[in-house]
Amino acid sequence: LLLPLCIVLLAAHTALAQNNIAGCQPALWDQICPGEDSSWNAFSDVGDVPWPQGNNAGCLRRVFNPKWFFFNVREGGGGSLYMELTAPHDVDFAIYGPFDDLDHAMTECGNYSAPIDGGCSFSASPNETINISHLDGNKTYAFLVSNYWHHEQRFHLFEYNMSTVDIDCAAVPIPGKSSEEPTTEPTEEPTAEPTDNSSEAGCQPALWDQICPG
Repeated sequence: LLLPLCIVLLAAHTALAQNNIAGCQPALWDQICPGEDSSWNAFSDVGDVPWPQGNNAGCLRRVFNPKWFFFNVREGGGGSLYMELTAPHDVDFAIYGPFDDLDHAMTECGNYSAPIDGGCSFSASPNETINISHLDGNKTYAFLVSNYWHHEQRFHLFEYNMSTVDIDCAAVPIPGKSSEEPTTEPTEEPTAEPTDNSSEAGCQPALWDQICPG
């Protein structure tokens, strides 16, 4: 009986590890920096990916198409963070940390403890208020966006003036993520070909049919 039990436990452990790897893979990560004109894609370009079961989801009762972001707080720049997250349709979020750097945040993904105080919402509203009383300086935070609507959409992140934290927006390379991977920019809708408005085209025989009321 002991051997079959060990095999079952090993299989479960392997499945969990594979789930965490898929749900935390470098292709899912992007740097984020709040601003009045900043926007990001809430839908992962990797496709439908699993939620890393080793992470504590906090207030999120369900997670849809998880997309990972990160932001860095400058050395000596710790303080409060007040932001507004807006999208056309429902999105939710959770913030984890602090971590020493991005590599630390990505390595720990799959083993995250509960989100930080004020850093989690499962509201049905597409507008989320983020109110965090303190973030540590010289640290990195993981920012999860869960796209409840489950279709491609972009979200905006605006930081209020009352925030005292100093976020470092200098670009940071993402370990393991190829620079040639697709960006999170949404694909453009195909445009319709312009129609010929000339009288010849507008009265062509192919446009005509007989009609009989009744």
